[in-house]
Amino acid sequence: MNIFNFWLILKKLSFFIVLIIGVSSCVQKDKLSLSPQSTQESRISDKIKSIFSVPHDQKIKIEKITEGRSDSSIYKAFLNEKNYIVRMLSPERALNERKWEVELVKKTADKNISPHVYYVSPDYQMIVMDFTAGENFFGSITRKPFLLQSLAQKLYILHSLPISPLTPKIPTLEKNFFVKTEAKEYQELLNNFRNLEKSFLKNSNLAITHTDVHPGNLIADQKDVWMIDWQDAGLYGPLYDLARFVVDVQLSPSDEAIFLKAYFNKEMTLEEKENYLRAKKMSYIKIIDSLISVYVKNTEDKETAITKLFIDAKKDLSAKDNLILELIGKSNFNEMRRKMSDLSSLRIVLLHMMKNYQKL
Repeated sequence: MNIFNFWLILKKLSFFIVLIIGVSSCVQKDKLSLSPQSTQESRISDKIKSIFSVPHDQKIKIEKITEGRSDSSIYKAFLNEKNYIVRMLSPERALNERKWEVELVKKTADKNISPHVYYVSPDYQMIVMDFTAGENFFGSITRKPFLLQSLAQKLYILHSLPISPLTPKIPTLEKNFFVKTEAKEYQELLNNFRNLEKSFLKNSNLAITHTDVHPGNLIADQKDVWMIDWQDAGLYGPLYDLARFVVDVQLSPSDEAIFLKAYFNKEMTLEEKENYLRAKKMSYIKIIDSLISVYVKNTEDKETAITKLFIDAKKDLSAKDNLILELIGKSNFNEMRRKMSDLSSLRIVLLHMMKNYQKL
């Protein structure tokens, strides 16, 4: 074999070597892309074994249950016939933000407002807490007076917590709106929210407020109710928490009276009534925004669809629509979400909320 032929063979071999390395690196990259999830679950498993003094070789079932709107990941861990919730806060969030959420979770757990906390990691990224067996606070369960009273009293305790240096001030809730449109009717609604919020905050004594008190963030059993998901909490007008709950679950006037009486433990002053009404209007607008965003998500001409919704909201619902609305209202939270995945049912609920807002 001469030197020239040897050089050609070497070049071919080097090509195959590079190709093999390239394929190998792609495979390795695919493996690495799967590793964060398994690494996260492994970290959770190891920490739970450490917390509860479990043998290292004991299996722990870990299930990722939701990410929701927040940037945190939530896992359910099953160990020794008991479930635990593990909330993993995003490391991309500022350290003070994570510290604040952890601080509030621990404070509210101590007051039995939220589930018991077993562990917080030194980097404020992992929170291990009790899994509360119950159902989301919606439908028939909201008509139980003692649960309404329990929630009202817990909100009062929350709003009375001492304010720490970490507590963020919430300048506006508009940052949590979803709809992006130039439709005239929606812009008028958004402008109404801005004016209402300005007056509401001017007439509020700011306190630690959850700001997202809806059925998905409330877990109830036959004895009590707890709040979860504190990412949007901060200094805000506390009456918004009351109004948001009342509007979201569509409490009847009699149940609303029970709820408010348990919170205030006295007659509301005229100023409180006026500010509570502002908070109710704001809550309707926030919910309407959320429902519209889902309704027009896959619509090409969003502005026309939104304009038609505002026109239809001025008309009466049919007897059939009212029957569907009544059935949805009697559902539990998960059934309600399933029924509202149907756009026609979602439209009925949306029009109902828009009509109720117009009546205020």
